[in-house]
Amino acid sequence: MGKNNIKVKKKPQRPERERATTVLVIDDVRIFEFPDANITYARTSNDALSLLGNQASWDEVWWDHDLGGTDTTRPVVRYLEERWHSENDTRWEIAQHNIVTDNPAGAAYLVQVFEYWQVPFRRVSGITPFAIDLSRTF
Repeated sequence: MGKNNIKVKKKPQRPERERATTVLVIDDVRIFEFPDANITYARTSNDALSLLGNQASWDEVWWDHDLGGTDTTRPVVRYLEERWHSENDTRWEIAQHNIVTDNPAGAAYLVQVFEYWQVPFRRVSGITPFAIDLSRTF
């Protein structure tokens, strides 16, 4: 529901990306359309922690920073780092990290983390929760 309890239909987005098999979207608002992919949404950090605890390998993870209220993806980042440094666990495998947050400080944090970890990532800009895919219109 949108503001004033008005229903807002969100059009699925088609961000530019390489084809992937398993996609985890950690975002409280956005809806994406990835043809030929198994998409799993984590709308809270707890959802993401549960999903990452059950499945260590993903082709892509799409990262928002702010997940509503005081919730962010920072606990998820800390969890992955702890797993990475654990003697009892191998490094998790995520082929591509995609940062979609509109929060400049949150994006800078995620960029810094992924650069430090030396993992593949990209900053995807211009994706808003209510974007319209005009390529299907014409």
